Amino acid sequence: MAGGKESKLEAKIMTRLTYLLFLLFMNSCFESNETISSRNITALEISVIKFPKKDTLYSRITNVDSIHSILRKLNDGNEKLIKFYATCRITVLYSDGRENLVSCSGSSMKVDGVTYRLAEDIQNIIGY
Repeated sequence: MAGGKESKLEAKIMTRLTYLLFLLFMNSCFESNETISSRNITALEISVIKFPKKDTLYSRITNVDSIHSILRKLNDGNEKLIKFYATCRITVLYSDGRENLVSCSGSSMKVDGVTYRLAEDIQNIIGY
């Protein structure tokens, strides 16, 4: 008799563990894989160094569609070890006061110490 109760208890525990693992798996599938978070962004501040005079162009983008279009292209970059000299700096400003600095040059980007290869040149992405 005691063995029957134990096996029912074990089956219940196994069912609950399976359910829990399924929920954890589903949660990980729906998590965002964004390199740069696009939630609650208020603006992008862009500074571009133009050579040979080393003039710096500044721009502030607050249009939501433009911000998301730029971030979509930046987030599509593939992680790759690259050395480059940044000619473009993008500061991502969030509504809670946080800032995220993105350094770029050509088709290279660096965010939080990790470098990425972009599908197109940063000048094309930001429209300069």
